[in-house]
Amino acid sequence: MSKRSRYRARPLSQDDCRKGDHIYVHRLHSKVIQLVLRWRGYTHHGIYIGNGEVVHFSGLSSDYSKGSIRRVKFEQFAGGFPVYRWDYNFYRGEIHSPDEIVARAQSQIGMRDYNVVVKNCENFANWCVTGRSISRQVPIPVQRLGRHFHSWRFKS
Repeated sequence: MSKRSRYRARPLSQDDCRKGDHIYVHRLHSKVIQLVLRWRGYTHHGIYIGNGEVVHFSGLSSDYSKGSIRRVKFEQFAGGFPVYRWDYNFYRGEIHSPDEIVARAQSQIGMRDYNVVVKNCENFANWCVTGRSISRQVPIPVQRLGRHFHSWRFKS
C-alpha cells in the first residue's frame, strides 16, 4: 500500500479518524512529578478501528497489575485529552492497508503481557501499522536490552 498522508498538527474529532489510523494522546502526570522530574508526560497510542472504537494496550492498571489490549470507545481512549493522528510520512518501510491494520489490532485483544520498555502501547500501534514493534519514547539501547529479558513479540 502506498503511504497515506497522516497529519498530526491539529487535534482530531472522532469524525476525522479513519479506519486503521494510529492515533495518540498526550497524557500528563501530576504537577509534582512534572516539577521534580521535569517530565511533562507521555503519549498513549491506539488504533482507530471504526464505529467510534479504538484498540489500545491499556498498560498498567490502577492497581499496578498488567493491563491488556482492549477495545474501547473513542472518548474513553481520549480521556479528555486532544487526539492526534501519528505521522508516517517519513517512514521508509511498508505500511499495511487499513483493513490489515485493524485485523492486526483486533487479533491482539485480550493480550496481557504489557512491558513499559519493550511491549507498550506505542510498540503495539507501530506493530499494527508497520509490523515493527518500536517506541520513540524508550531509547533504542534500552529497548534492545529489554528484549533480552522479556518476550516482546506480538502474535502474528
